[in-house]
Amino acid sequence: MQSSIANRNAIVSRKIVHEISIALKDLGADSKLLDKVKAWPVDEIYTAAENLGAPAMLLAFIGSWGDTPTDEEVLEELQGWNRESAALRR
Repeated sequence: MQSSIANRNAIVSRKIVHEISIALKDLGADSKLLDKVKAWPVDEIYTAAENLGAPAMLLAFIGSWGDTPTDEEVLEELQGWNRESAALRR
């Protein structure tokens, strides 16, 4: 049972990193940075987003990862952020 929970958490974490990568790409991140983000801890991802000029709300979503909200809630917020960003670009 514990193994399946760890596996689920790893899957959600990969999805979170994917959503963050989408948001960072929209902010102008290059492929080198996007590759590095996959291995970085949250505080370094946050700093990279901040350096790219991320809006406060996106920074709040990234910064909350691993804190009070569940990983699933953080994932939902990031997916919503990226959906809205994509809609604004159309």
